[in-house]
Amino acid sequence: MSLIDSVIGQFRVSVSKASGSPLAGAYIRVLTGTGEDATSRVAGASPVRSASSGIFQVNVLKVGVVAPGQYTIIVSAPGFVSASQQTSTTFTGEGSFDFVLQPHAAGEYLVSLPAPGYVSALQPIQATVRAPQSSLGDWQLIEALLSRDDNSITPVESPVPASGEASLGLSSQLRLKPVLYLVADGQDAVVDDDLFREFHVSLSVVNDNGTIDLSADGAYSLVAGNVQPPGDTNDLSAYTSADGLASWLTPYSELPVFAGYYADCSVVLHVSGSDYSLETRYLNAARTQIGDAVESDAFAAPGKKAVKIRIPDAGDGASYAELTILKNSVAVTQPLTVKYY
Repeated sequence: MSLIDSVIGQFRVSVSKASGSPLAGAYIRVLTGTGEDATSRVAGASPVRSASSGIFQVNVLKVGVVAPGQYTIIVSAPGFVSASQQTSTTFTGEGSFDFVLQPHAAGEYLVSLPAPGYVSALQPIQATVRAPQSSLGDWQLIEALLSRDDNSITPVESPVPASGEASLGLSSQLRLKPVLYLVADGQDAVVDDDLFREFHVSLSVVNDNGTIDLSADGAYSLVAGNVQPPGDTNDLSAYTSADGLASWLTPYSELPVFAGYYADCSVVLHVSGSDYSLETRYLNAARTQIGDAVESDAFAAPGKKAVKIRIPDAGDGASYAELTILKNSVAVTQPLTVKYY
């Protein structure tokens, strides 16, 4: 008997989009009435997927492989709402089933953004998007377009991982210059338009089947400023330790300096007077001091100071520098660590 003679029927599933065009790569599963996966018995593997024509079909060659009964056929594809159909109660593996999958609505993607209003770029600014569970399985890309008040646009992209939640870091894309923005202790900061820039975030999902606009109601707006310290209340008393020593206003616990690219680093100091000085101690990788401490008397003239800290030669073995402001040779700040890379 030939193979053609042994064919007793076909199992055929056709999957298309709402537009009528075929949907390739859709996942097809067959479940028993108790939820057991019977796809391999019906289709020869589990799961199976639709071809470029949107069709999956397989010949049924033998009676009795699929026990008679009612089964559920489930079809899913990234970016589309899953659909299911029930077979007749006498299904044994033969039959033709047509599916039309509807695209996921934007509202099915859960978007989390910072609260509206003013934010500091020195704090993490992230957009997170959680994709519907039924959309997982193939690649999806979350895209954020940042448009600024100077009409420049920057794209930020992140693939959707297996967890279903994509996170996009926006802070580094704001291109804001650092500004010291201080107010009296316990007072609310007053927004200065010269220090802040407005930008808009438009989010969308991109996959094999097209693009879903997550910002159909309009782009999300933020106003950001690279201010330090960040927050609505810039209370400088929080920057003084119990022993009375002031902290440095920096987002880094160790200030990074890239020795291969920059000759030195600059420290901005808002103090003046001949009784102030900046002490620099160089340390090796074991945090042991190398040589003598170096003092700078660059505070004599009034006004803001930008003091340059020279990076030692590589042969000196310095991995760190510790900076401390002294007044009359007594420390008034905690040390700030600079790490050389």
